[in-house]
Amino acid sequence: MNKKVKKNSGKASFFSNSRNLWVVAFLFPFVLYWNTTFNKYSLDDHLVIEQNEQVQKGFRGIGEILTSPYAEEEGLVYGYRPLVKISYAIEYGIFGENPGVNHFFSILWFALAMLILFLLLKRLFPSANVVFILLITLLYTAHPVHTEIVASLKNRDEIFMLLFSFLAFYHGLKFTDSQKYKSLIWSGLFFFLALISKNTALPFLLIIPLGIYYSGAKRKDIILISGILAAVFVLSFILPKLLFEPDVRPVLFYENPLFFEDSLGIKLGTAAYILLFYLRLIIFPHPLSFYYGYDQIPLQELISLPSIIAVIIYVGLLYIAIRGLKKRTPLSLGIWIYLLGIVLYSNALIPAPGMVADRFAIVAILGFAIVLVSLIYMIFKTAPGSQVKSFRDVRFIVLFCVIFIIPYGIKTFTRNKDWRTYLSLYEADINHLDNSVKANMLYAQALTSRFYYNNQLGIDLRKNEEFIEKIEKHYTRALELYPENYEALNNFGGFYAHNVNNYEKAVPWLKKATEQNPDKPEAWFNLGFSYAQLKEYNKAEEAYKKALEADPDYWQVRNALGDLYYQKGDLENAIKTNREIIKQEPKNITAYTNIGNYYIFNSDTLAAMRFWEEAVKIYPHKQLLINLSYLHKQYGNDQKSMYYYRLSEATKEK
Repeated sequence: MNKKVKKNSGKASFFSNSRNLWVVAFLFPFVLYWNTTFNKYSLDDHLVIEQNEQVQKGFRGIGEILTSPYAEEEGLVYGYRPLVKISYAIEYGIFGENPGVNHFFSILWFALAMLILFLLLKRLFPSANVVFILLITLLYTAHPVHTEIVASLKNRDEIFMLLFSFLAFYHGLKFTDSQKYKSLIWSGLFFFLALISKNTALPFLLIIPLGIYYSGAKRKDIILISGILAAVFVLSFILPKLLFEPDVRPVLFYENPLFFEDSLGIKLGTAAYILLFYLRLIIFPHPLSFYYGYDQIPLQELISLPSIIAVIIYVGLLYIAIRGLKKRTPLSLGIWIYLLGIVLYSNALIPAPGMVADRFAIVAILGFAIVLVSLIYMIFKTAPGSQVKSFRDVRFIVLFCVIFIIPYGIKTFTRNKDWRTYLSLYEADINHLDNSVKANMLYAQALTSRFYYNNQLGIDLRKNEEFIEKIEKHYTRALELYPENYEALNNFGGFYAHNVNNYEKAVPWLKKATEQNPDKPEAWFNLGFSYAQLKEYNKAEEAYKKALEADPDYWQVRNALGDLYYQKGDLENAIKTNREIIKQEPKNITAYTNIGNYYIFNSDTLAAMRFWEEAVKIYPHKQLLINLSYLHKQYGNDQKSMYYYRLSEATKEK
């Protein structure tokens, strides 16, 4: 009997000791995500870490990061999110380029966020037993939708957003207990850090005051905290505008056609469909996708079956949430968190690039976890505040929750492997993204990069028809879905021109690209290159000049145009064009080298030497140094010959 009592008390002590459960909450993310430490770089990682010059300066880049936009790419300027890049700069400064280390720290930050979530829920529901709190935390942690923020390095900004939002929420609740303004200041500071991690923290502007209301706080405290959060939001909105030019993020049709849609009925109908899509994705997270967009998410009329079903479900949820305001039940609060976390991503008010994204649901999933665990307690007619003396008291509740947690955890663990590389991610998802324009494009581009890389290694894949056919298949599919796609047309033509040397096939696609967007230089450049290879020099010259009209600073076009003039026997214009490059970029080694080459081919070695000597001042190219040594030897200048020879010996081949 005594042994039995001791045994039960032992079990009870595990549940009653919060420290044990903190450890579980903290370690569970490592169980789910440890295999991401074997991953390399993947989708969009180049924006913030791979090839990012600021990050790769290490500690020296932090000052620049603090005053710069999150990322700039092809004329696009993204928002102000310095914290994630600073974290990567620190890691780079200590460990160098090491994606495994970066992935480990992403797990660590996520684990810290889940620990804070556990503490937050414990304070938010003070009368609830710790099993209720732990089950919500574990269910939220295990959800496979989080793989996009943990397994993707670029999305560490979302992890920081969660961590700092949870801290802001926690300190807001702490202020209502202590009435110490220090906690209020901490709440505002953490919310500011959340917003500059990523503006997806915006729902917490309402979730935090609402949660504080549900905790039983006084009205004046709720108003004060709401005012602090609103002031911080305004500050986070103004700050980037003081540091750099406002965000420029034009969205293309295939990213989200709702940006170009005038019909209110279609906008609202599609928004309702998207809300239904998110609900299905959260309950049954399979399949997961790296991208959606047009036409993976079809446009819907307001009067359509999916839209009507969505309206019925969401009106019902809103009704339950409102009814629960007075009783302040966990179920009601969970519904509010779900609704506030997902409504901004319905595209009803502001269309989102990609239309839908797994990561957009990460706040709503917290509401889902609270609702699901609350419902399971209700099914077993157990109050969340019931005392737990042993596992037997909650075994059926735990087992019922495990029915969700284990499959979610397995899906998470296996999904992590899909994020191993760019190509592995695309290959894992492409079969269920047949209708996504951008997904097909990204896959074709990744295949092309691998094709080029293997060719550089001496693996001749040009004869591999199956490999080429796969690239053709996905570019063709992207263009079937959206024939006006400039990027796909240019890339498809560029693939034929630069990778398989099939210039006849390249020309039609590139001509279509220039018709779609004559103000972009890339397709004109690729078209000029293709014509030059076909020895249609006049057409090539015309295309190159069109490229320069679109972008006069595109020096690679002038370089190609100079070569074209030389091929036509027009040495004067070939040299003149390269001199224009030098005027534009005085340290452009290619232009000096080109002019030297042109003179060599025309037996003017003295003139060639002058330009090659300017080239090696900029960069000590080994072959040019050898050439200069040889030429000076021919002219009897042994001193200079030996000088350039020694330089060539000291120079590593690049």
